[in-house]
Amino acid sequence: MPNGTKLDVKNNSFGPALQIGADYAVNKSWFVNVDVKKLWVKTDVSAAGTKLGTLKLDPWVFGIGVGTKF
Repeated sequence: MPNGTKLDVKNNSFGPALQIGADYAVNKSWFVNVDVKKLWVKTDVSAAGTKLGTLKLDPWVFGIGVGTKF
């Protein structure tokens, strides 16, 4: 690609996701949450208006959180 050629990745892409997680009650009001997600997303990549191909993203996402009930 020549210098100054803009590489574009389509911003709006959708794909399936799987998620599993659990909440652990610390006490009556507070809990800890953990989860794991697997995502599958495809998006188009182009340069100077010409489609170069498809970018495939399939990350694992791990999360932990703290919450309260009121």
